[in-house]
Amino acid sequence: IKSADHVIDLGPEGGEAGGRVVAAGPPEAVAGVRGSHTGAFLGRVLAGAGSTPAAPASRGGKGPRRPMPAVRKGTRRKATRRGQAAR
Repeated sequence: IKSADHVIDLGPEGGEAGGRVVAAGPPEAVAGVRGSHTGAFLGRVLAGAGSTPAAPASRGGKGPRRPMPAVRKGTRRKATRRGQAAR
């Protein structure tokens, strides 16, 4: 966003509380608009404070992902019909 030529900030919130143009213009102008969530973020980024890395997406209490097991060539079993042996 900080590299954009023109930013249009809609809000100030989502849903029924949003949909209005809160700020528009170059990122530096949007950063100076009071009440703009995007402007507050841009102000920190443009000042050199940077941003915090995004948190990993929640997996609903499932814990961390485990890597998929490697499948070696020739180890897959052939599908069988009921009552027939695999070849």
